[in-house]
Amino acid sequence: KGRIDSLHLTDNISFIPDYSRQSRIDFLKSLSVITVPVRRPMAYGLFALEAMACSVPFVQPATGVFSELAEYGGGVLYDPNNPVHLAETLRNVLSDTSRLKQLRTAARRTAETVFAIRKSAQDMAECFSRLER
Repeated sequence: KGRIDSLHLTDNISFIPDYSRQSRIDFLKSLSVITVPVRRPMAYGLFALEAMACSVPFVQPATGVFSELAEYGGGVLYDPNNPVHLAETLRNVLSDTSRLKQLRTAARRTAETVFAIRKSAQDMAECFSRLER
Protein backbone atom coordinates (compact mmCIF):
# COMPACT_ATOMS: atom_id res chain seq x y z
CA LYS A 1 0.00 0.00 0.00
CA GLY A 2 2.90 2.32 0.74
CA ARG A 3 4.34 1.84 -2.72
CA ILE A 4 0.93 2.44 -4.29
CA ASP A 5 0.61 5.65 -2.28
CA SER A 6 4.11 6.76 -3.28
CA LEU A 7 3.23 6.28 -6.95
CA HIS A 8 -0.03 8.24 -6.51
CA LEU A 9 -2.11 5.27 -7.67
CA THR A 10 -4.42 5.03 -4.66
CA ASP A 11 -7.44 6.29 -6.64
CA ASN A 12 -6.91 3.56 -9.25
CA ILE A 13 -6.74 0.55 -6.94
CA SER A 14 -9.32 -1.08 -4.72
CA PHE A 15 -8.56 -3.46 -1.89
CA ILE A 16 -11.29 -5.97 -1.18
CA PRO A 17 -10.86 -7.31 2.35
CA ASP A 18 -13.87 -9.65 2.13
CA TYR A 19 -13.22 -12.18 -0.62
CA SER A 20 -15.88 -14.66 0.38
CA ARG A 21 -17.82 -16.46 -2.34
CA GLN A 22 -20.49 -13.79 -2.81
CA SER A 23 -17.99 -10.95 -2.56
CA ARG A 24 -15.82 -12.65 -5.20
CA ILE A 25 -18.83 -13.14 -7.50
CA ASP A 26 -19.84 -9.48 -7.08
CA PHE A 27 -16.28 -8.37 -7.81
CA LEU A 28 -15.93 -10.55 -10.90
CA LYS A 29 -19.29 -9.44 -12.30
CA SER A 30 -18.13 -5.82 -12.02
CA LEU A 31 -15.30 -6.48 -14.51
CA SER A 32 -15.29 -6.22 -18.29
CA VAL A 33 -12.32 -8.59 -18.60
CA ILE A 34 -9.78 -10.08 -16.22
CA THR A 35 -6.04 -10.25 -16.66
CA VAL A 36 -3.49 -11.53 -14.20
CA PRO A 37 -0.16 -11.29 -16.01
CA VAL A 38 2.14 -14.15 -15.06
CA ARG A 39 5.77 -14.63 -16.00
CA ARG A 40 5.82 -18.41 -15.83
CA PRO A 41 3.32 -20.92 -17.19
CA MET A 42 0.53 -21.88 -14.82
CA ALA A 43 -0.84 -25.41 -14.65
CA TYR A 44 -4.29 -24.33 -13.44
CA GLY A 45 -6.05 -20.98 -13.68
CA LEU A 46 -8.90 -21.10 -11.16
CA PHE A 47 -9.34 -17.32 -11.29
CA ALA A 48 -9.92 -17.53 -15.05
CA LEU A 49 -12.55 -20.26 -14.62
CA GLU A 50 -14.29 -18.31 -11.86
CA ALA A 51 -14.32 -15.21 -14.05
CA MET A 52 -15.66 -17.19 -17.01
CA ALA A 53 -18.48 -18.53 -14.82
CA CYS A 54 -19.41 -14.88 -14.21
CA SER A 55 -19.36 -14.13 -17.97
CA VAL A 56 -16.02 -12.35 -17.73
CA PRO A 57 -13.49 -13.26 -20.43
CA PHE A 58 -9.79 -13.39 -19.70
CA VAL A 59 -6.76 -11.83 -21.39
CA GLN A 60 -3.79 -13.99 -20.45
CA PRO A 61 -0.36 -14.92 -21.82
CA ALA A 62 -0.26 -17.67 -24.45
CA THR A 63 1.35 -20.12 -22.09
CA GLY A 64 0.43 -22.90 -19.70
CA VAL A 65 -3.24 -23.60 -19.07
CA PHE A 66 -4.40 -20.38 -20.70
CA SER A 67 -3.64 -21.61 -24.22
CA GLU A 68 -5.86 -24.61 -23.57
CA LEU A 69 -8.64 -22.56 -21.97
CA ALA A 70 -8.67 -20.10 -24.88
CA GLU A 71 -9.31 -22.95 -27.32
CA TYR A 72 -12.69 -23.50 -25.67
CA GLY A 73 -13.63 -19.83 -26.00
CA GLY A 74 -14.02 -16.96 -23.62
CA GLY A 75 -10.46 -15.78 -23.52
CA VAL A 76 -7.84 -13.98 -25.56
CA LEU A 77 -4.10 -14.60 -25.49
CA TYR A 78 -1.16 -12.25 -25.77
CA ASP A 79 2.59 -12.81 -26.19
CA PRO A 80 4.04 -13.89 -22.83
CA ASN A 81 6.13 -11.35 -20.92
CA ASN A 82 5.22 -8.62 -23.40
CA PRO A 83 3.44 -5.73 -21.63
CA VAL A 84 3.07 -3.78 -24.86
CA HIS A 85 1.20 -6.68 -26.49
CA LEU A 86 -0.89 -7.09 -23.32
CA ALA A 87 -1.91 -3.42 -23.50
CA GLU A 88 -2.71 -3.70 -27.22
CA THR A 89 -4.76 -6.84 -26.65
CA LEU A 90 -6.71 -5.25 -23.81
CA ARG A 91 -7.36 -2.15 -25.94
CA ASN A 92 -8.56 -4.26 -28.86
CA VAL A 93 -10.89 -6.37 -26.73
CA LEU A 94 -12.30 -3.46 -24.71
CA SER A 95 -12.83 -1.18 -27.71
CA ASP A 96 -14.76 -3.76 -29.75
CA THR A 97 -18.11 -4.06 -27.97
CA SER A 98 -19.38 -6.75 -30.35
CA ARG A 99 -16.31 -8.92 -29.79
CA LEU A 100 -16.47 -8.33 -26.03
CA LYS A 101 -20.09 -9.44 -25.98
CA GLN A 102 -19.18 -12.61 -27.93
CA LEU A 103 -16.30 -13.32 -25.52
CA ARG A 104 -18.58 -12.84 -22.50
CA THR A 105 -21.12 -15.28 -23.95
CA ALA A 106 -18.41 -17.81 -24.86
CA ALA A 107 -16.82 -17.52 -21.41
CA ARG A 108 -20.08 -18.34 -19.63
CA ARG A 109 -20.94 -21.14 -22.09
CA THR A 110 -17.50 -22.70 -21.65
CA ALA A 111 -17.75 -22.56 -17.87
CA GLU A 112 -21.21 -24.14 -17.95
CA THR A 113 -20.51 -26.87 -20.49
CA VAL A 114 -16.83 -27.76 -20.39
CA PHE A 115 -15.93 -27.03 -16.77
CA ALA A 116 -19.22 -27.61 -14.95
CA ILE A 117 -18.71 -29.62 -11.77
CA ARG A 118 -21.03 -32.44 -12.89
CA LYS A 119 -19.23 -32.76 -16.22
CA SER A 120 -15.83 -32.67 -14.54
CA ALA A 121 -16.92 -35.36 -12.07
CA GLN A 122 -18.30 -37.51 -14.91
CA ASP A 123 -15.07 -37.09 -16.91
CA MET A 124 -13.00 -38.08 -13.88
CA ALA A 125 -15.17 -41.13 -13.18
CA GLU A 126 -14.80 -42.25 -16.81
CA CYS A 127 -11.04 -41.75 -16.63
CA PHE A 128 -10.80 -43.78 -13.40
CA SER A 129 -12.99 -46.47 -14.94
CA ARG A 130 -10.60 -46.82 -17.88
CA LEU A 131 -7.65 -47.10 -15.47
CA GLU A 132 -9.32 -50.00 -13.63
CA ARG A 133 -9.45 -52.10 -16.78
